[in-house]
Amino acid sequence: MTTPQPPASPIVPTPIAASESLATFEGLMKALIDRHTDGRDWQQHTWPPGTMISALRQSLSPTKQLPSWRLINSLLHQLGAPESSYTAFHAAYERAKLYRPWSDTVRISHADDQAGTYVINNTGGTIHLHSERRYSRRAERLAEPAIPDAPGYDLKPDPFTARSVAELEELAREFWRWVDKPSSRHLAERSGGAFSHATIARIIYEKPGRPALTMQYLIGLIRGCGGDAQEQQRWASAWRLLDRANRANSAQRTKPELVWPPRAG
Repeated sequence: MTTPQPPASPIVPTPIAASESLATFEGLMKALIDRHTDGRDWQQHTWPPGTMISALRQSLSPTKQLPSWRLINSLLHQLGAPESSYTAFHAAYERAKLYRPWSDTVRISHADDQAGTYVINNTGGTIHLHSERRYSRRAERLAEPAIPDAPGYDLKPDPFTARSVAELEELAREFWRWVDKPSSRHLAERSGGAFSHATIARIIYEKPGRPALTMQYLIGLIRGCGGDAQEQQRWASAWRLLDRANRANSAQRTKPELVWPPRAG
């Protein structure tokens, strides 16, 4: 006869010590550093190459900006913090956001109307959200007009020679080649937000699945290539003329044929 075995006790995770759950972020970091340096002055300690000393210094000062959690996570790994303590460190890190300045970056995809990169800044308990200007500043520095041809040579593509939107798209690529083929990132940064670098790369390199050319993409490409306001106006006018012709042709094709009824008798 088999003796029944008592049911196995459920595995209960080890709770976080009360001292850890209530400790400040700076206190936990100081305790970890003291254990790593055997209580010696951490500023006099010889740290292994690659240790993020600047992040370490920031994390210990309650008045300095809180480093990102990504940096703190890497720092905990460098200092040999046990994985079981990461929960307590993260909880203390989140509490530190209530009294320390911090910032974070949020990126919204180009599929959204509010597409862009935004920075969240927390200072003194007040959160500020503003658009990141890194790319726009860079774009302003790089915004140089296209170099014209020498007198007697007119090699610049003329948008008014296009007889279809497809030809206009190819002429836009010729314009891109005429200005020495700037990179897709270069174009996106100077386009005024007309497209992402991935979108314009599909257009200029004629990749499969590229989006249909729109006026926004067209003018953004000309602007990104250094075309001035007058140049952009020429391409916009060519687009409007072709778009009007396409709509007129489409209406003509869909116009129903008039059929007279047969005469009686």
